Amino acid sequence: EDVYFTEGIWTQAGKEFSFSGIGVTADSIVALMKHAFTGNNSSKRKTFIVGSDLLEALEKVEYTKVVYVGATVQSHGVEYTQIISKFGSLLIAHDQTLDDMGMADKGFILDIDFLRKWTFGWRVQDFDFRKSGQSDSDGRALIEICGLVLRNPDAHSRVSLT
Repeated sequence: EDVYFTEGIWTQAGKEFSFSGIGVTADSIVALMKHAFTGNNSSKRKTFIVGSDLLEALEKVEYTKVVYVGATVQSHGVEYTQIISKFGSLLIAHDQTLDDMGMADKGFILDIDFLRKWTFGWRVQDFDFRKSGQSDSDGRALIEICGLVLRNPDAHSRVSLT
């Protein structure tokens, strides 16, 4: 039996940005936008998944006409707020799983256009609910064996407050 590891998309990102030393200000957000959208041949609209501490810092910034907060947008079945600049747009979504993992001060910039799912196969498992006494029927589960990978690693970035 083969075992495949993608190590998750967090480790596959090719870039890293830190607000360490500069703090989260309108100027540092311009630097983040430049970091996210230049030198990587990517799209002009990316998803920014953030933990609660990073979201709090982003919420405290006084935005100007150079970088501003746009209206909420619905995309990929999720409602986002967005930061818009001349470099591109970041769709921001809070993800509590980052908090649960002790990464509340971190975020991940993901270019959805360069996210791929590799499917390695399917497995079928049949269930006999009659034997177990749960029901007078049979069941079948289809199990997909897959992993997410990032194309163009420099189009994605890990972000941290410290």
